Amino acid sequence: ATAELAPTDGILRAAGLGWAGAARVLLGFVTVERLKLASTFVFGVLRVAAYIGVGVLSALVIARLKAGEPFEGLIWALAVAAPAAGILHWLESWFAHDMAFKLLAEMRQRLFDKLDRLAPAYLLHCRSGDLAAMATQDIETVEYFYAHTVAPALVAVLVPASVLAVLFLWGWPMALALLPFLAVVALSPFLMRGRLDRLGSQAREALGELNAFAVDSIQGLAEIIAFQQTRRRGEQFVALARKVQQVRLPFYRDLTLQMAILEVATGLGGLAVIVAGALMVNAGTLTAGLLPLFTLLAMAAFLPVSEIAHIGRQLADTLGATRRLHAVEQEPVPVTDGRTSAPTTRSRRASATTTRGSTARRRRCSRRRGRAGLRSGSTTSPTAIAGATNRRSPTCSWTCPRAPPSPWWAPRARARRRSPIC
Repeated sequence: ATAELAPTDGILRAAGLGWAGAARVLLGFVTVERLKLASTFVFGVLRVAAYIGVGVLSALVIARLKAGEPFEGLIWALAVAAPAAGILHWLESWFAHDMAFKLLAEMRQRLFDKLDRLAPAYLLHCRSGDLAAMATQDIETVEYFYAHTVAPALVAVLVPASVLAVLFLWGWPMALALLPFLAVVALSPFLMRGRLDRLGSQAREALGELNAFAVDSIQGLAEIIAFQQTRRRGEQFVALARKVQQVRLPFYRDLTLQMAILEVATGLGGLAVIVAGALMVNAGTLTAGLLPLFTLLAMAAFLPVSEIAHIGRQLADTLGATRRLHAVEQEPVPVTDGRTSAPTTRSRRASATTTRGSTARRRRCSRRRGRAGLRSGSTTSPTAIAGATNRRSPTCSWTCPRAPPSPWWAPRARARRRSPIC
């Protein structure tokens, strides 16, 4: 998809790219950071496992205490799992954000290189404020995909699947009671996804227009004051800000509805597991002390999925920003470079060094020949002596160019004896 520009405002439109294409484009930047991405996956899974372990071990300690059984080993395990959860969370966040911001730096470099190749023809149709917003805010928005979506998406698949497997192993009625609510929570990020993505893309366009207007106002501040357009310019700025607000209000309304559905489904899922577990306890197929354990385990299954759902706004903004960046990346270059590459800094330095060395050798050669002629008692001028021949001097490896002969009216230099030092 190429960049789509409105004929009047010059704002780059966010369109022509779905989530599959956006994920493929963004994951294409992950080249040398694959090890950090794998580390983020591992630490993310271990973090959630540690969180679940804290709840499970706490429930087992209470069950052992109620039954009058020893629980010292569980206490030591809990003492290890509790700080490990925080440490693993920090490691996951550190690796994810370190990878994300390095990739953002590479994306900014590619964007500026692309704009350099597109200039100046492409820049005639764009506004500098919109391009500045793209290089700063749009690329910064992509950070949510790398730091808060890639690794948590894998964790959101593995952890609920593991919890369902454990519940099916110990009591399949509890797993069946949990499954529909877990499915609703898992599908909540995709509910109204098209509307949210469309509103997010419109919001990025409106913010780009607002930034372009602000930059144009600052750049033309002298003209605005000279023509007494400050009040009119301020009214236009307020109108653009209200346009951004009008786009954001339905976006947040839909996002709030999605979050409410998520919270209700999470609470009802835990309640359904408790009811199914209580029926199994009454039937004698489940120990009463294990019911709190499985309830905490079922509630923990919602944790990674809810993290994905909570960043729904950032994901919608990320898609809009990726569409704008991809449009610039796919824009055809109107004028391409030739086969001969531009001289690099090193080659220019080498050329300058060679030129300076050649000039110095010419001067030394001329001085030697001139002084040799003066020592021999000749009355010819030094310039004529230096250029009288084009032969190589025994002490000079450079062939001096032949100088033009002195005119008849030029005064001749008087020969003087000098030191034989050259």
